[in-house]
Amino acid sequence: MSGHSKWSNIKHRKEAQDSKKNKSFSKISKFITVSVKKSNPGAINAEELYSNPIGSVSLAIDQARSANMPKSNAIKAIEKGLGKDGGGELFEITYEGYGPKGLAVIAECVTDNKNRTVSELRMIFSKAGGTLGESGSAAYMFNDVDGHKVANFNIEVSAEDSEKVQEFIDTLENHEDVQQIFHNARFD
Repeated sequence: MSGHSKWSNIKHRKEAQDSKKNKSFSKISKFITVSVKKSNPGAINAEELYSNPIGSVSLAIDQARSANMPKSNAIKAIEKGLGKDGGGELFEITYEGYGPKGLAVIAECVTDNKNRTVSELRMIFSKAGGTLGESGSAAYMFNDVDGHKVANFNIEVSAEDSEKVQEFIDTLENHEDVQQIFHNARFD
């Protein structure tokens, strides 16, 4: 029975769950900060804005609540958006490219360091056999419908390629700076 400690198993499982939760909270915090900056609520304090969200801030706060994000984390993100925290500036950037098997991808990101994000995304694309393209290289394949991008046409991904394509999409979704991904894959 050596090496089978119940406590050790619990500890590793909890670490994995906490890591996943922290990534989720980080993405939601960035979304809240950007939403507050965009809405420019004026002279309002963070507690009021959390209690009575307006516009896109309302969507961000709802997302935080549904993820069981602590109120204190949401308040910090609101304060950062209001400019009271003094943190670094966040940028919204859209990257386009082609993944494995000609998959067209649009990744909407929020980052505090554009150079780091683009180099990390370029590495993810190249490892999967794809390329990160210029602005407009994949956007023409998508239409904007109610704030979501819908592909004009889908490519069918065969059963043997589906694992590679799904792994590529999951890797992009798990990147800390990527907020949303749009692609034109249809799995068999």
